[in-house]
Formats: sequence, structure tokens, C-alpha cells
Amino acid sequence: MVDFFESVSVVSDTSSIEVEDGEVEDVKSDSSCGFSVRALDDGSWGFASTSVSDLGSLDMEGVVEKACRLAELSPARPGFKSVEIDRSPSSMSLDVEVNPRFVELSEKIDYLVGCHNEALQGRVKSTKFTYTDSEFEFSYSNSSGEEASYNLVRTGVSGKAVAKEGDMLQTAGERVYGSKGYEILEEQGFRELCRDLGRKADSLLDAGSPPSGQYPVIMDPELAGVFIHEAVGHASEGDLVAMDNSILKGRLGSQVGSDVVTVVDDPSLKGNFGYYPFDWEGVPAEPTTIIENGVLKGYLNSRESAAQTMSPVTPNFRSQSYSNNPLVRMSNTYIKPGDWSLEEMLEDIGSGVYLRGSRGGQVSSGEGTFQFNAEDGYTIDGGELDQHLRDVSLSGRTLKTLLNIDALANDLEYYPGFCGKGGQGVPVTDGGPHTRVSNLLVGGGDS
Repeated sequence: MVDFFESVSVVSDTSSIEVEDGEVEDVKSDSSCGFSVRALDDGSWGFASTSVSDLGSLDMEGVVEKACRLAELSPARPGFKSVEIDRSPSSMSLDVEVNPRFVELSEKIDYLVGCHNEALQGRVKSTKFTYTDSEFEFSYSNSSGEEASYNLVRTGVSGKAVAKEGDMLQTAGERVYGSKGYEILEEQGFRELCRDLGRKADSLLDAGSPPSGQYPVIMDPELAGVFIHEAVGHASEGDLVAMDNSILKGRLGSQVGSDVVTVVDDPSLKGNFGYYPFDWEGVPAEPTTIIENGVLKGYLNSRESAAQTMSPVTPNFRSQSYSNNPLVRMSNTYIKPGDWSLEEMLEDIGSGVYLRGSRGGQVSSGEGTFQFNAEDGYTIDGGELDQHLRDVSLSGRTLKTLLNIDALANDLEYYPGFCGKGGQGVPVTDGGPHTRVSNLLVGGGDS
């Protein structure tokens, strides 16, 4: 007999539409139903999953038995520990204003075609827009008698515009996703954002190359959120800390950033893309303070990594699907705002570089280094935005950069995305205000 087991079931309906250059390229609809079990025996886990046409046809006992057998056959870990918690998940159903399943396909397509038309600004030659929605029911239970479920709808749209002049191409992107219904497109004014998207792609054709060297830098909320997610959030994941693959290992209670820096991960933020009521261990959603006034306060943990890192359990254990083993993951991760305005930050900095948006990059949580590419930027001269820049990169060391953050604006914004780890992608949100760093290495996009 195993020591413990827990199960999840996921029933989902997903649809997507892709429109390229104003023409429908792809329409998909998918339904799935699956069940998985994690069983614990003498410190080792066994995992089993299955897909079914509906939960009524599920051989639940068979899946439980398979997971238990796998746990029993795995090498024992006598020193294994798992932290117990004193809070239980609660069932809930989250309503949306406009359920996407009741919106006609033709209306969704017309919306995307309209986005294409709005983005045709200046020298924009091509566009691509993708709409997705999903509705799913998530249920959790364990051998301790805990049971809970929730329903959740996620809706969103992303797009890009490509401007061309001669052999030069420049791209700009935009996205809106959240744990909301179809109303999110109107609430966040995505159609109007498409107009700005086209204008940005067009203007990048006339932008200049960035300076190279160490400069004071102001990151916009999107880029600040990417920095916090990639360079700080991943380094705070307890499984990476336990594997000695994080610069934050052994630093609890230590000063790791300037006293203006407070970083939080919070899956309870309703409406955000990374929202969920409880995780895949049944831990109810609540905020976790990772850094407070520059001091490292906590890690993101499963029950197992909490024991390994000697820190509290947090609601951050989840999976891409029922067929994957859960991992420690971020949810809605952001740096708290300060009390500066952007105008005050620009005036105070005098000269430097202002960077906007993100085009990806690389980060090493173990070595504590990062390199990101901004979507665009501006030189700052005399407290004013001056020359428009393209193909800009920034790089540095995570802890040094955290210590060099000397001003935060009062304009917190959130940006949705998908976070990859262990071959799995999950919905998350990054956020932050305009963030000023006294010294960062700036260069060309390929530097």
C-alpha cells in the first residue's frame, strides 16, 4: 500500500483561428479529457495518465493501481520529505461576461481581418494574427480526502506586422491574453493596438543602431516584467534551487537587490493569464513574496522542494496537461511599482537609453547572467527621448542589476505569455513598472 496518492482530471475545449495577410490560414477545434495520478511509496513517485472520451468511461482504479505499482518498483528514497500544509482547496466556478463558445466563428474571423486592416500602416507588407480560446474543468483529489474543482476560460489574440523597405525587414508584435471571456478584446482595445503595431513596425525602418557600452537604462513595463520573470523568477523556483542550479540558493534573508525592489508571484490575480484557484497539489492560490525591499524572502515551491529548500510550500506546482508530470512553475510574477513618474525618471537620468518591449533572449539561473533583446528603444538626451533605436540588446549579471535598480515608476502593467520549462509550456503573466537601472551593458541585437 502506498503512502499517498493524488489525482487530477482535465476536461478541455480549445479553438484557434489564424489569419495571415487578411486571409484565413487555419481554423482548429480540439476537445480532450484526461486523468492522471501521482503515487508516493517510500519516498519515490509513480506517475500514470490516460485519455478518455469522457470521465464516465474512466477506469480510475486502474490508473491509480498503475501509478502505485510504478512507485513501488522505483528505488526507495528513505530520506524523502514532503511538507504538509494546513489549508485545502475550494471548488469554484468562474463566470465570464461573454463566453467565446457562443461567439460565431464568422465574427471572430471578421475581427482578425479588421486587425489586419488596422495594422496596414506605412510600409507594412504583411501581418499575422492568431486568436485562441479555451474552456476547461480542472478537478483535484487525494488520498487524504481532499477534493475540489474549478472551471476556467482563457481567451486571447496575438499579432505581428512586418514592414519592408528594400532588403530591410522590421517586425513589431502585440498580444492580449487573460483568464476572461471574449470581452477581453474590447476591454484591452486590441483593435487600436493593431494600429500602433503597424506604426511601430514602419517607424523601425527609419530607426538607428544603438550605442554600445555601459549606460543608465530605463526599461518599460514589458521589458521589466521579462527581466523579473526570466532572471529572477526562474532562479527562485525551488526545484532549481534544490538542484544547485540557482544563484539564489542559500541566500534567504540576504540582500539581493536594492531596497526599492519587491518581487511577488501571485496566481490569485483574477483575469490575468497566469491565474488559477489552486495548483496541482491542491495548494490554494495566494501571493508569495520572493524579494521584499531587496531582501530574498522566499522561493516558489512544491511540497517536495519546500522540504529540500527548508522554506514554505507555495501554490506553484503545475503541469501543461494531465499527461505530464507537474513542475514548479511561476504564475503572475511582477516587480511592485514605486512612486516615480516616467517623466521624473527621464529628467533625473539626464542621458541614457530607454528600452521597450521584448524579442526574447537567454538567461542562466545558475550562473546569474542574462541577455535580452528589446523590441525598440530611444536614446535619452537632456531628459528627453531622442533618437529612435532598433535591434537593441541588454545584458548583465542578475544580482548586480537588482542592486543597480534605483527608481521604479507608479505605472504597473501586466503582459501575458507562455513559459517553457522541462518541455512544457504554461500560461503566465509578467509585470512591472518603468524600471530604472543605473548601469547596464547595451549593444546591438547580435552582441
